[in-house]
Amino acid sequence: MRRVAAELGITAMPLYGYFENKEALLSAMIAEAFPGVSGEVDLDAPWQDQLAEVMRQLRAALTRHPGALDLLLSRAAPELDPIRETLIRILRTAGFDAEQSVSHLIMLVSYAIGSVVISYRRGDPAAELNRIRELAPSRYPQLRASAAEYARRGSTETYEQPLQLLISALTLTTDRMSGRDTGAQDDRASGAGLPDDRG
Repeated sequence: MRRVAAELGITAMPLYGYFENKEALLSAMIAEAFPGVSGEVDLDAPWQDQLAEVMRQLRAALTRHPGALDLLLSRAAPELDPIRETLIRILRTAGFDAEQSVSHLIMLVSYAIGSVVISYRRGDPAAELNRIRELAPSRYPQLRASAAEYARRGSTETYEQPLQLLISALTLTTDRMSGRDTGAQDDRASGAGLPDDRG
């Protein structure tokens, strides 16, 4: 509180008229930095579409103030509980149990945060593109060949494709859990993948 007061050019005491303690101040800062993270979605939409929409909301909120990410990651951030609640509800509706839902929640939120961190810290894409193109061809042939794509990492456009891959993987998992994986069922019925004991 003293450091904040010093930045404002006042003593710490007036701040306590607005915030009870440091935790209350941090909570207000996060609420100000990440507004609109409500997790509200169309409940009539397929769970995959609901999940994608919440993940887009989360990234948009984080992108507004990427410099506040360190603050967000340093505490429990109850301000994001609406997003957590919605993600777990969607995952439970999809067929995952509580443990699986929490595990997938961590995976999804980590992806969103990682995407924003990369975007925030990647610097100028054009400069990064030139830097990669100047790497030694004999040592970095694949990275040089992928220079344009790599320089765009962390952008809104590059966020979407991996997000859809994650959702597709979750869909495949739920299909297998419910016995809707027809390819696997056909394999089992035909004996594909089973050991050949004919000698």
